[in-house]
Amino acid sequence: MRVLTWLGNLDDAARDGGLPPLDAAEQDRARAFTSGTAQARFGALRRVQRQLVGEILDVRPGRLVSAYECPDCGRAAGHGRPGYLLAEGNPENSAPQSSALENSALQNLSGVALSASRAGEWGAVVVVTGVKPGFRIGLDLTLEREIFDGFDEVALTGRERDWLRTQEPGDRNAERAALWAAKEAVAKRDGHGLRKDPPGIPVLAAPGVVRLKTRAEGLPPHVLTAAVPGAAEGAFRRAMA
Repeated sequence: MRVLTWLGNLDDAARDGGLPPLDAAEQDRARAFTSGTAQARFGALRRVQRQLVGEILDVRPGRLVSAYECPDCGRAAGHGRPGYLLAEGNPENSAPQSSALENSALQNLSGVALSASRAGEWGAVVVVTGVKPGFRIGLDLTLEREIFDGFDEVALTGRERDWLRTQEPGDRNAERAALWAAKEAVAKRDGHGLRKDPPGIPVLAAPGVVRLKTRAEGLPPHVLTAAVPGAAEGAFRRAMA
């Protein structure tokens, strides 16, 4: 197993002319955002993600055709669980301009799993290779400033609320952020997202939940958490060491 991660400022990444361009489906998805800032940040994260997948697979990023899969909308929805197909013969510095997944020149990528997360102007990506079929990963970046009044009642299980009350008052907001990041990561790993109510996603001592060490200049108090299958947690932790 090999793990590659990125954590950084999306506004800075949006100005990076060295990142690969988006394909047509990703451009359409970016245009769905009404805010120019949101469009730029979304596009920057997708470009970083494309760069990392190309790097870890040693292929030109322009050969990657986005193939996201949503349990409700199906493949090629542009959202949902992230993934790519590999196109043959694409030019060095351009992205495929069609995401027609029925194209016979497109190949499935095997042994690859990835996830990404945005929080304000910050983003994170994780790409894993050398994994067995069915391996899934979820990633979430949560900033402590995102925690709102009434969070405990709408987001936590009774056990989690009880546990939180045992923590030092000054530490509780950080612990709330950690619980939320874990819930988001598990929701992404399992494929249901937050269509499932957060209290229905218990994460205290949940198998496969791994808090990642982070370092990025200017990043406010935060938590970055990945969720992998419980049986793969040990291998993932070793690959991250």
